[in-house]
Amino acid sequence: MIMSPAANIDNHMFSPNIGWRVAPIMSELQAQTILDHYDSISKSDRYYADRLRYFGYSTELFYKDIADRDIVSMEGNLVLIRDAILEGPFMFFSGIYKLDYSMRVSMFVPI
Repeated sequence: MIMSPAANIDNHMFSPNIGWRVAPIMSELQAQTILDHYDSISKSDRYYADRLRYFGYSTELFYKDIADRDIVSMEGNLVLIRDAILEGPFMFFSGIYKLDYSMRVSMFVPI
């Protein structure tokens, strides 16, 4: 069987580390309402930040912080982290990346 990752966007059974979810889920869409009550700039991944900017929210990317494992630099910011970032591959700069460390543990986030 010949399988191209570009052609295999809806089934990640044979390539679980190269596919990422493209559509937002309901909880991600609902989470943006917290920004109605937040006056500063939030941080998130490109996928989510681009959607938030479309709706008029001020959002910065946290990719450099993740790449450098510099979680402390995000202290004091509202950081919106999707489960997709914690659990699987996601769009990172211009490629697909999967964390090789636990961001939950690094940020002391309870499950």
